[in-house]
Amino acid sequence: MRRSLICVLCLAAGCATVTAPRVGVTALASTQYPSRSSDHPVTLFQTQLPHCAFEEVALVTVRPQTFWTTSEKLVDLLRTNARRLGGDAVIHFKSESTVEGASPSAGGSIEIDHGLLLSGTVIRFRDPACTE
Repeated sequence: MRRSLICVLCLAAGCATVTAPRVGVTALASTQYPSRSSDHPVTLFQTQLPHCAFEEVALVTVRPQTFWTTSEKLVDLLRTNARRLGGDAVIHFKSESTVEGASPSAGGSIEIDHGLLLSGTVIRFRDPACTE
């Protein structure tokens, strides 16, 4: 019984690491900025740009590993990474449905596996007083 419990716990721990969302970061600035605090507000701009002057820091993408990950959790992860990179906002924010693969199903049809991809450009305001 104890051995079975240990196996179940090990499998659960393995699943937890496999299901973590994937984050991609491509640096755009040669300067590395200090991280922002965990409560620093990070605004998402989809179509408009902020009025304050800014520098582009990095491109960030976030993709879930499983369908159990909510879009809210992915947005939080995007903001967390923006803070980690010293950012104040994310411009060109997009949420896209992607095709992850396909598999045959009963009756000869094909089932399409969809995914979600969040992306944007992390920026840092040149004026620390800017709070857009």
